[in-house]
Amino acid sequence: NLLDLDAGRRLIEEFELPACAILKHSNPCGIAISNTALDAYLKALHTDPLSAFGGIYIFNREVDASVAEKMIENFVELVFAPGYTDEALQLFSQKENLRVLVNNERRIWPVSAPDLKGVRGGLLLQDRDVDIDPRDAMQVVTQVHPTEKQWGDLLFTWRVAKHVKSNSIVIGRDLATLGI
Repeated sequence: NLLDLDAGRRLIEEFELPACAILKHSNPCGIAISNTALDAYLKALHTDPLSAFGGIYIFNREVDASVAEKMIENFVELVFAPGYTDEALQLFSQKENLRVLVNNERRIWPVSAPDLKGVRGGLLLQDRDVDIDPRDAMQVVTQVHPTEKQWGDLLFTWRVAKHVKSNSIVIGRDLATLGI
């Protein structure tokens, strides 16, 4: 769960709007951004409810009772958010073995900090994938140009794809993943 939590924190930091990411084995199995944490949660869960079973759920907004009420319908290992309402904590207390953690980390990981992984016989040191090219640096090379809405979905899915392990395909629409 610590590796999942670390991967989820890196992913959720990509977004400023209310977001929910669901991870399993350090890979996202659903993520969405929306106007509310509840809507982001429902859209993220819709991506792949089967893979979300027993996963960890990470939010970049406070979790309230409306979110907690929906979450306790499923098997959730861990919830991580910047805060919780008293009502949400009361609902979560009904679930045995659910870990509820508060994100009060304020340290920022420097962009230049390398990614370090242990491998048999040593350590793998590599640059982190932190960049997304700015939209104005992108060039459309087809006759059909994306709409503003499509641009938003493209930028969203590119941000998600860089957090998927190995070869990745991320399909998204309406700022939510449809498949990873």
